[in-house]
Amino acid sequence: MGVAQGDLICLRQLTDDLLHFRMFDGAPGSETPLSVSFISDACFESLAISYARSFVSSIGDGHKLPILPKRLRRELSDEEEAMHLRLLEMRRKVYAHSDSDVHEVGIRERDGRWSAWSVSVKQPHLHRLSKEDIGTIKSLVEKLCVAVMIEINSIAKRLSKQGVLPL
Repeated sequence: MGVAQGDLICLRQLTDDLLHFRMFDGAPGSETPLSVSFISDACFESLAISYARSFVSSIGDGHKLPILPKRLRRELSDEEEAMHLRLLEMRRKVYAHSDSDVHEVGIRERDGRWSAWSVSVKQPHLHRLSKEDIGTIKSLVEKLCVAVMIEINSIAKRLSKQGVLPL
């Protein structure tokens, strides 16, 4: 639960930063400078992976790290729950794995030369996030931060009553 709390706190800051990032300043359909595009892609990838880490089981040093229980999401709106599922899918299909139903791979010519494999994402909703999406993620993360803090306090009180933790 502590690892999840740390990830969520970092995500809260990242969503704040993304909401103020200039990639959303252009008019609809305007081109984003390549450097900004690379930065936004890296931020989206970091966001999806960091978010999903709290909901995907992993094993390290021979023991399994716990995932956040589903009950912590009960206060989420339908829109926030849909974003939760979308972030997990982004992590699973785009960033952590290269699913063929999402990625398109081929060779292309650039400046008269054939380049190495070119990869594009066939399902843009799994690769791009809008300013509204970032706002939804911010709200989602805020609610989860509160739920995790309540859960940690509840566990600490139980352990204190059992004499395991001094409070």
